Amino acid sequence: MIKNTRLTTHAPAHPGEILRELYLKPLGVTVTQAAKALGVTRKHVSAIRERPCAGDV
Repeated sequence: MIKNTRLTTHAPAHPGEILRELYLKPLGVTVTQAAKALGVTRKHVSAIRERPCAGDV
């Protein structure tokens, strides 16, 4: 017998939120430090943190 279950959906986490909450804050790393360590500009890291994310990506 199959039981009818409802699946609840939620919005996926924004990449900037993941970057901030899982890496920058716990490690005490600034955007500038992260950019330097990754070999990218500060502008690129900031764009990840701030850019709106399309829901269909």
